[in-house]
Amino acid sequence: MAKKATSKETGRGARSAKSRGEQETGTAVQEMPQAKRGEVVERPGTARGGQPAGPSHEQIAQRAQDIWKRHGCPPGEDRENWFEAEAELRREMGIP
Repeated sequence: MAKKATSKETGRGARSAKSRGEQETGTAVQEMPQAKRGEVVERPGTARGGQPAGPSHEQIAQRAQDIWKRHGCPPGEDRENWFEAEAELRREMGIP
């Protein structure tokens, strides 16, 4: 006589990560913040009001390098290039 498959084996009745309020990130699953009554919870990677939090460190570094090359690779302008890169990216993302 054949064994009857359980709901665990078939996947029926199981809730997905998204339906449990979790976010899948590669192989890891992160808990999404849960709001209490009347509380506003921002999604990861966003600032207040649902706006993107801003460019990542890696994005700014890449843009600063591009600016440095565009200006002819002058020495000693690291900070200026960084701030210029950050400002450009924030403008492009529509962040004040």
